[in-house]
Amino acid sequence: MAEYTIKPLATAVAHASGGRNGHSETEDHSVSVDLSVPKSMGGPGLPNTTTPEHLFAAGYAACFGGALDLAADRRIAGAGAGGARKDLPLQPRHARQY
Repeated sequence: MAEYTIKPLATAVAHASGGRNGHSETEDHSVSVDLSVPKSMGGPGLPNTTTPEHLFAAGYAACFGGALDLAADRRIAGAGAGGARKDLPLQPRHARQY
């Protein structure tokens, strides 16, 4: 059986400290964010902070929007520019666990 290897075009590297109430930053310093658990989840909900879910939603929406743009460029029916939105609801599994 033939082996297929996909050569990466780029690799993003990030470091985090302090968990969900800490700090996260990419190695190239293009992203640097303070994190805090929202008050709605029992955390401090500090101002001017974000959550890993916000970061994931932003990245997912950007990638999906890029796929829509590619489809529109290739004139695939139903595709067009207009942006993308990703909602990531957080639901508890058990008492205060997400």
